[in-house]
Amino acid sequence: MSVIKRFFFHAVSLVSLGMFAGGVGTILRLIIDLVVNSATTQIGRQSFSAQSFSLGLALTIIGGALWFFFWRYVQKNVKGKAEETGSAIRAWYLNLVLLISLSTAITATTELISWLVRGAHLVDFSAQMLANILVAGAVWCYHHRIRESEGQPSPVSKTLRRWYVYIFSTWGLVFLA
Repeated sequence: MSVIKRFFFHAVSLVSLGMFAGGVGTILRLIIDLVVNSATTQIGRQSFSAQSFSLGLALTIIGGALWFFFWRYVQKNVKGKAEETGSAIRAWYLNLVLLISLSTAITATTELISWLVRGAHLVDFSAQMLANILVAGAVWCYHHRIRESEGQPSPVSKTLRRWYVYIFSTWGLVFLA
């Protein structure tokens, strides 16, 4: 596959994965909010919204279909080809997805722990943090499994893997400080 074609398919996969994850996250947030806050409904509190559900459903269907189509095409071209597996664009895509999803999951987990430490009052519960943990965790696990099964067959992919580790380590140190 040419470099331009490889870049196009990975860029579209990245954008459509973001749409898909955002849509699934919105639907999960609405479902969690409906289940958890149904007992503590307050006047003026945002609950299940048909408009939000429609947006989440549209993002899930369109983003999911696009991501599935483009990612499947990329995966077919990668099978058994060391040149494709070791390309800088593929390593950039995988490491960027891993970095974004891991930082999202850790930030949401920190919010959840903070909510638990503050006393876990149901009124302060945010379904968004739980939805972010679930969606970002699933995205991270899937892409981590792919990257680990392929390894880092080229020096460029090894370098980008190191950058992923360094960036996340720096972000983690700053976050913990």
